[in-house]
Amino acid sequence: MTANELIEQIKALPANERKEVALFVLKWDKSWIPDSFQEGMSQADAGRLVDMETATL
Repeated sequence: MTANELIEQIKALPANERKEVALFVLKWDKSWIPDSFQEGMSQADAGRLVDMETATL
């Protein structure tokens, strides 16, 4: 199946099912998120944060 065929099938779905597909893609495929942002989120998840006021001193 090609991407275009898949897109056409998604378009034909009811709105609630299109929403499920979109949420799945957003959660599963992180390739569109910059690596630097993903690294920052990993640091935040690990609790390694400094507030901006402290960081600028």
